[in-house]
Amino acid sequence: VTALQLEVGVVPSSETRQLYDRLLEGKDLSDHMHITAGDHAKERAPRHNLPYQSTPFIGRKRELAQVRELLAGTRFLTLVGPGGTGKTRLALQVVSEMVGECKHGVFFVSLAPIDSPDLIVQAVAETIGFPLSSHEDPQRQLLRHLRHRHYLLLLDSFEHLLSGASLVSEILHYAGQVKIVATSREKLNLHEETVVRIDGMAYPRASVGADALDFSAVKLFVESARQVLPDFTAGAEDIPHIIHICQQLEGMPLGILLAAAWVEMLTPAEIASEITRSLDFLQAEWRDVPGRHLSVRAVFDPSWQRLTASQRELFAKLAVFRGGFTREAAEIVTGATLQVLAKLVNKSLLRRDLQTGRYEMHGLLRQYAREYLEARPDSRENTLQAHAVYFADLMQQQWLRLIGEEQQMALAALDADLENLRGSWRYWLEKRNAARIRMYVSGFWRLYDIRRWCKSGREVFLSLIHISE
Repeated sequence: VTALQLEVGVVPSSETRQLYDRLLEGKDLSDHMHITAGDHAKERAPRHNLPYQSTPFIGRKRELAQVRELLAGTRFLTLVGPGGTGKTRLALQVVSEMVGECKHGVFFVSLAPIDSPDLIVQAVAETIGFPLSSHEDPQRQLLRHLRHRHYLLLLDSFEHLLSGASLVSEILHYAGQVKIVATSREKLNLHEETVVRIDGMAYPRASVGADALDFSAVKLFVESARQVLPDFTAGAEDIPHIIHICQQLEGMPLGILLAAAWVEMLTPAEIASEITRSLDFLQAEWRDVPGRHLSVRAVFDPSWQRLTASQRELFAKLAVFRGGFTREAAEIVTGATLQVLAKLVNKSLLRRDLQTGRYEMHGLLRQYAREYLEARPDSRENTLQAHAVYFADLMQQQWLRLIGEEQQMALAALDADLENLRGSWRYWLEKRNAARIRMYVSGFWRLYDIRRWCKSGREVFLSLIHISE
């Protein structure tokens, strides 16, 4: 710098002095190399590599608003949910709306093809266009490059690389202007992480007629059906069956797309019937979609494979519950501990209702798990019997409350487990166990009388008459 001033008569600029200081300190010079007027223009222009979406984004207004609001106050957010729930599509929609807010760009980093956490650094570097040198630790190079840059990174499908999650923490620590959105079936368990649970799209819980088209799940089915069959129209006779399809799939976007792909061959009523019959019905042969998204089974397989043998056994046993279950019921019927239940929730295989504390399993996951249980007759029979015993006892307990001062509490408890009670009732009918059947009769009679569920009550007691013949 001194020689430049004495011998050439040029006073070095501040940028030259900064470059000189960095040379003395042995720091990275990538910020100062090959910068031209064109490069300055590129620095000012927002950059991204977000894939083009060929179909319109449907629904999810609440989730979009929630994620945008959270990203205003946090630098690391993970969208967590089962496979097929549309985490990636939602994340892409969010970050695409933020392209103009990030000076150095918004980048989509697909982690699905990567089979080792050691390759995450390379995937990020390649995606943002930063060449790594073979003469220095790759992670150190990447962190130094990110340090003074304003990026928004979307790390997609992180669930199979959780042991590499420390890189996210390192980036957040060293690069104060970088924000990260991740999608995963399991949270990364980092202190800096904000988690948003993603479930299915909104769907009608009961018959709603023409208003059904206001629900995003129904709208997705109709729009997807029109891609396959352009003149497809959802007539009045089709709406109840489309609603049933969305209920069976619990609003799962991938499941809806796979179901709608059949409209060229089947009516909505037939599609609903096939979904009930077999999980393998929900598959397609799209050439432009990754294999993991060509069937519901292919979506569930990776999550199943990441479970230990004991976790698989227990998860399969939990499939005997219908309509959810309590922690106490899970422990008594299947032997599930709180720790195991928490792990299954973290892996997006169970949901826990924060208001009621009850656990729920997606209907399609239940079908998947039941197949495993059906292949083990002894385990299946023991679990079904334990389930039936538990709910026979529950009915007996609640019957005593139904005729006392705690009637409203008893009604709430019976309503919550009505599907489990009906299932256990059918079990004892099949076994012709008179003693157990008697434990239900008074409770069911009183419950259906109070609720004025005459038709349901008639069906229950007709089944008793048929079994006695």
